[in-house]
Order: sequence, then C-alpha cells, then structure tokens
Amino acid sequence: MIPRLVSSIILIPPVLAAIWFGSPYFEILVLIVGLIALFEWCRIARAGETAWPGHIAILVFAVALVSYFFQLVIFSWSMIGLGFVVLVILGWRTDAAAGPWPAIGLIYVGIACIALVELRADPAAGRQIILWLMLVIWATDIGAYLFGRMIGGVKLAPRISPNKTWAGLLGGIGCAIAVAAIIFAATPVKQGIMLFVVLSAAVAVVSQAGDLLESWLKRRFGVKDSGNLIPGHGGILDRIDGILLSAPAVAIVYWLYQGGNAPWK
Repeated sequence: MIPRLVSSIILIPPVLAAIWFGSPYFEILVLIVGLIALFEWCRIARAGETAWPGHIAILVFAVALVSYFFQLVIFSWSMIGLGFVVLVILGWRTDAAAGPWPAIGLIYVGIACIALVELRADPAAGRQIILWLMLVIWATDIGAYLFGRMIGGVKLAPRISPNKTWAGLLGGIGCAIAVAAIIFAATPVKQGIMLFVVLSAAVAVVSQAGDLLESWLKRRFGVKDSGNLIPGHGGILDRIDGILLSAPAVAIVYWLYQGGNAPWK
C-alpha cells in the first residue's frame, strides 16, 4: 500500500501539469506513455519471441502519433490501418504465439492516444474534459479498490479477475459520481447536472470494463502484471487500462455533441 501511495504522489503532479499546460507537454506525455503501454501489451502477448510484430507495432505507433501531432491526419490513420493489416499477416506467419495481438494492441492503444490528444486540443474545453476524465477514472479505481477490499462479496468476473467484486464496481461508480458532483459544484454552470453525473457514471463503467479487458489478456497469457515500472501499481498498462477504453468513448460522445465534427472527416 505504501509503495502504491508514494508512486501516486510522485506521478500525479507531472501528469496534471502536462494536462494543464497542454501542447507540447501533453502530446509528449501521451507519446511516452503510449509507447510503454504498447510495449507491455506486446510483451504480455509474447510478441517478443521473434521480435518482428512487436517492434513493428511500436514503430508504426510512434510514426502515426507524431504525424498526428503535426496535423498529418490522413497519413496517421493510414499508417495505423496499414500497420494493422501488415501486423495481422506477420503475426500469423512469423509468430504463432502472438498471433494478431500486436495488431490489436496497435489499434487499441493508438486510437486511445489519438482520442486523448484530440480532446485536449479542443480550445474551448479540452483542458476541462481531460481533467474531468482523469479525476473520474482515478476516483473509480480508488473506490473499486477500497470498497472491494472492505466489503468483498460476490465476484464480478471470477474467471477473469478473481479479486474484483460487484461491491468494488458499485463503489467505484459511487466515487465517480461523488467526484463529478464536486466538480460540477465548483463550476459556474448550474444546469445539466444529471447529464454530467450520468456521463461520469458511464465513464466509470467503461473504465472498469477496460480494467477487465486487460485482466483477461493477462490471464490468457498467464501474466500477473504488465510490468514493474511503477512500484505498487505494476506496469503502465495496469495504470491506464481504464483510460484506453474510456478516452475513445468520451471522444465519440463529444464529437457527436459537437455535431459529428470528427477529425477523420
């Protein structure tokens, strides 16, 4: 518990600073975190047995994301799409153990990172959206951990993650709603609180689904943690599993709210 707390105290301030100051600090943070997360994903999926698929996935991700930073949107999406196809073929032909997993990791991590960059780049509300997203996901993780340990009870998905319980899930949602209410109360806006709370609860659910997805991947390949980079937490992928699924979902909702003006149009 102490290493977990110390790691959080050290890591949270620079993350918040990058979110607050935006470009180029936020893009650099997303690139570094995304590269490490994809590396851990490929390592979990044993893509390093021949090295080809995992290394290609990481290279394609880096080129695509940096291209996106420089507004080369079509090129970036083309790189990810072409990389996915090539990696699927390479995965099955050269690394049977990894199969399509490096390709899936490229899509999964790549889309999430692009969604984060796009959301933060919004001049009107980018900073607020990312801060809200992070605070809600952190509150969900803390609530799920504390309520799961204190109450226990019926397992949420015993075959995937034996430690997760329904009490933890509901506790995480409750903490997300509480944080959303505090955020709303601190803003001058006085309308739409129900929608804000519902969206925060939905993010909490999607975040937990992302956690379960990573747990399923690790269990499939017999891995306990994605890495040991962060004391008390495991790897980077263990820390951002909820963000990887939540960020694209929030981006889609926001783009629809903005009239469907998505960056790939």
